[in-house]
Order: sequence, then C-alpha cells, then structure tokens
Amino acid sequence: MKNPIRSQFVFAFAAAVGLLLAACSGKHENTIVGKWKGSKGQGNEAVVTFTKDGKMLSEEGGRTQNGEYSLSASNTVSVKIDNMAIEFGISFSTPDEMILTPKSMGGAPVPGGESAAAKFTRVSQ
Repeated sequence: MKNPIRSQFVFAFAAAVGLLLAACSGKHENTIVGKWKGSKGQGNEAVVTFTKDGKMLSEEGGRTQNGEYSLSASNTVSVKIDNMAIEFGISFSTPDEMILTPKSMGGAPVPGGESAAAKFTRVSQ
C-alpha cells in the first residue's frame, strides 16, 4: 500500500522543482510551465504538470491530485495539495533537469531534506 503522505510529498516536491526552475530564469511562468517526470532511480515515478495560472496536476501510480504552486525569489517553491503546504528548494543542472529538495511540510522542517532530494526531467512544455 502506498503511503499517502509520501505521495503528497512527491507531488509537492515535483511542483517545487518546477518553481525553482522558474525562479532561476527571467521568465518564471514560462520556465516552469510544462510536464515533468521524476527519475525512476529515486523511487519517484510521478509526472507533474505546471500551468501558467499557478495550478498543478500530479499523476503517480494511477492516482491524480490537483494543487497550486507559487515561486519566491529565494529559490523556493511553495506547493499546496489537499490543504497541505510544502516548501521545496529548487536547483537545475540543465534547463530540462530540476532537483527539488524538501524544506518544510505543514510548517515543520523536514529532517534530512537533502537526502530526500528528487530529480525531474522535462517531458514537454
């Protein structure tokens, strides 16, 4: 049985990665907008889609969740899914590869967040 908290975390993490990409470029909305897929090697096969209007859609294991996201100037992506707020740090190894690192979940720091970082690859824009 899949852990629902982990699924929400992965979804939020994906969203945060997209937001970080946007924060690193001059065109936030256009940079993060699109579809991103998590790397299989990290146990994350989520596909996350970010839209221009701050909405997001996460698909993982046949489960779909809707949420919202916002970017900050401090390379942080804030994601809200099912009334849970999650913040991620974002970095990019290339314009099409995003790494999301969990910072906080529900306002509480995420212990060992660095070890929970997830990589996402752009599928389409």
